[in-house]
Amino acid sequence: MAKEIDILYTDNLDNGIFGAKVYVGTKDGTRLYEKSESAITSYDGTAKLNVRSMPLFSQYVWLKDPNSDFEAKQLYRSSKR
Repeated sequence: MAKEIDILYTDNLDNGIFGAKVYVGTKDGTRLYEKSESAITSYDGTAKLNVRSMPLFSQYVWLKDPNSDFEAKQLYRSSKR
């Protein structure tokens, strides 16, 4: 069963930031899915990730802004071991 993750990326004035890459990966940033399953934020800073069945280890949602070298991660699913 696929899940949808909504992303909102804004600056300190709540303006959406366009063009940031969003994907699901490991703690060190390695992608867990194909590049086609990642997303890029739209003009208002929103993006949607469709995540299918997931392996049983910790997963993070990564956001990388190529314009400012900013990157952030947030734990999405912790391990069930």
